[in-house]
Amino acid sequence: MKPEFSIEGIKDHVISVHLTDESGTIDDVAEVCVDYENENVEIPDELNIALGYKETGVLPMGIYTVNEVTIQGPPKTLLIKAHATNLRISLKAKVSKEWHQITIENLVKEIAQKHGYGYKVAEEFKDVLIPTSSK
Repeated sequence: MKPEFSIEGIKDHVISVHLTDESGTIDDVAEVCVDYENENVEIPDELNIALGYKETGVLPMGIYTVNEVTIQGPPKTLLIKAHATNLRISLKAKVSKEWHQITIENLVKEIAQKHGYGYKVAEEFKDVLIPTSSK
């Protein structure tokens, strides 16, 4: 299978992509090396990255906020370093909370809305009740 990727705005200039998917509260990191020989590359503030294979398609890996760009060479290239957008503060922050007698749909809705995201729950799980645990 042949690897494929998508990065909006700079795909035609990309030489390599390296993603590090960290666990817990550590930021996910993207390093993208682009051809800068003609100095005609505009680096966006955010990188929307998708990875996969030509035969099966690409899957979104996330949106990364660019926080460092370094010129390297020869040949003249740019190394772009970016961290996962918005996950540094909201979803990766450790939180402890108890829910009592709540449906899966209401649980997902509450968590998604707290972080400013939309949500969707499959019909067969929407009304499943999560019971109060007995201690």
